[in-house]
Amino acid sequence: MDYSQPLPLLPRIAISIELLSFYRVLFERSCDAVNALAAALKTHYARQGFQSTDAYVSLYIRVQE
Repeated sequence: MDYSQPLPLLPRIAISIELLSFYRVLFERSCDAVNALAAALKTHYARQGFQSTDAYVSLYIRVQE
């Protein structure tokens, strides 16, 4: 193999395999975090007196109009 650019004498960044593995697991579980945040926001706004609807209720209201 012929490299046109010389290799650096000192690497500028190093990432461990364990960190990449952790990042993958974190990415896979991020959906759970988004759902937890959405549920917490729904509860918070409900306690403040705001009503929230899901897609089914919104569709039902539009059909009734």
